[in-house]
Amino acid sequence: MCMRLKNPIWLMLPVLLGAALHSVARAQTQQAQGPAALWQEPERAVRIGIASDVPLSLVSKDLSKTSIEVLGAVMVIDLHCRLEVRNDSARFLRGVAVGVVTDEHAPGGKASVAIPSLNVPPDGTTQLDIRLKLVRPFPPNSSHAVNLDLDGALFTNLTFRGPNQLDSRRKLLVWELEAERDRRYFKSLLAADGPEQLEKAMRASVQRQRQRPRLQATLEQQLRNLLTPTLPPAERAQRLQVEQHNLRGAPLEIVSGSAFVAGRRVSSPEIRVKNRSQKPVRYYELGWLVRDGDGTNYAAGLMPAPKGQSRLAPGAEASTRSERQFIFGRAGTDAFVISGMSGYVRNVEFEDGSVWIPPRSELDASPLENAAAVSVEEERLSRLYGSRGVGALITELATF
Repeated sequence: MCMRLKNPIWLMLPVLLGAALHSVARAQTQQAQGPAALWQEPERAVRIGIASDVPLSLVSKDLSKTSIEVLGAVMVIDLHCRLEVRNDSARFLRGVAVGVVTDEHAPGGKASVAIPSLNVPPDGTTQLDIRLKLVRPFPPNSSHAVNLDLDGALFTNLTFRGPNQLDSRRKLLVWELEAERDRRYFKSLLAADGPEQLEKAMRASVQRQRQRPRLQATLEQQLRNLLTPTLPPAERAQRLQVEQHNLRGAPLEIVSGSAFVAGRRVSSPEIRVKNRSQKPVRYYELGWLVRDGDGTNYAAGLMPAPKGQSRLAPGAEASTRSERQFIFGRAGTDAFVISGMSGYVRNVEFEDGSVWIPPRSELDASPLENAAAVSVEEERLSRLYGSRGVGALITELATF
């Protein structure tokens, strides 16, 4: 006699039993490994957020190349995050800034990644690549080990949207103004003298970038007294005055500056500025150059306005000072000796939100031409020219 099973649940018992045994085994494995195993899963450890006032939406995310290692009470995170976002606004997207937070109160617990020089149309998408090496305490005191939040986005007409907790508006605005300035310069060459002149200027830009003097800089965490007798007599520190490159039309004037210099070491650099404009200043950055014995200038970095003292009324003065020691050198030699220093105003943000950057004509006519770094946009355009030629460059310029 053949007996038919009317209830199909009996047919599923082997499958259900196998799944149950697998779940028990997985739970036992996780229990044996402890909580560290869970935190090593990137999808659990990394949170991605977009504020409601940022008109961008997340299309996809890829954390497959992210690795997380728990070493006792420390998490080491090699973050490789690729985000695809859609522009939901009615304007072209020009730049995005992402805030990365591992621990609000730990040293180095905050970082920002900016992606300028974008040209994403409404409803278009773009990829944002975020690569950082992070360290944070374990276990985390929050629901995620890493929090990625869009701190803001810049659109055409210099419209900014976002929380701006990491000063992203000013940074993106400076980069976009530099980009507009340099695109306007290359377009003017094309309009006046044709593709030949544009190609000539681009070749000069590529050559200048290749030949630009470069320094290796090391920051010493603890400031040491350079006047100590342990230094050889030839390396006793001397106070050098900072020369001023006061560009025409700059709202700030460099009044004075100095630093202690011993060989290739610099400590306590200080530059004093005066607001010679009629508008109150909210923030500013100074470019800093060092010069070797042959008279070659090298970009030494930026000196930001002092915290809590960056606001300057018309006619007011302020001093930008760093209580740290820097060691400079050229690749392949330790014989670098600093013979002079100079500074210039790199950008200024006013209280009304507007930003000043140096005109290209002023930079090209000053000693800064070969030492100061080119803009992010000029680097991008020169790479495009190098890989695809002047025709592709002309097409790209026409899209803006």
